[in-house]
Amino acid sequence: MQSKKKMWKIPSPFHYPPFYTNKEYFHQLESKDIIQILSDEPFYFDMLFFLDEKLEFHPWEDPKDFVPIVFDEWKKLKGIARETFKQKGKNEKSERLLIHCVSLFIVCLFWSNKVPLQGLYPSDMGLSKLQRKPVNCDERLLFIISKPTQYHAFIQLEQLFSECEKLFAKAVALKQI
Repeated sequence: MQSKKKMWKIPSPFHYPPFYTNKEYFHQLESKDIIQILSDEPFYFDMLFFLDEKLEFHPWEDPKDFVPIVFDEWKKLKGIARETFKQKGKNEKSERLLIHCVSLFIVCLFWSNKVPLQGLYPSDMGLSKLQRKPVNCDERLLFIISKPTQYHAFIQLEQLFSECEKLFAKAVALKQI
């Protein structure tokens, strides 16, 4: 007999294009593997926290353990994403990949600041309150979110990830994390 997975409605602050345009629900993930969870639903922990659901752990409380995993996942996907720009014409799969990469950056940014994401609407994100973030992060991220499949947005995303990784490494070295 198959166990029924619990489902939740995607919280309205997270229902923001291009992340969740045609999807209304997310389901309980059986995997305990953080890489698999990030691959299936990057905002899984943040949305469950928003919904006041019980979590075994909060990744933003232990950024030294979880943020490097996000960086590693990005590095695995970056080359694949770069290849999509060499192909003629975008398809749905390449678009989903690029949006997933943006999702990973957002998770990385918030978790490295030891806070959960409260929503994907720019007004809900509270980027101005984050202590560790790349220069002009607000404007650059809004540009990327508005045009995630453009090559210039991808270049911006690469730069944001690089800057975020340096800021994270500095914070770890200075024992701020």
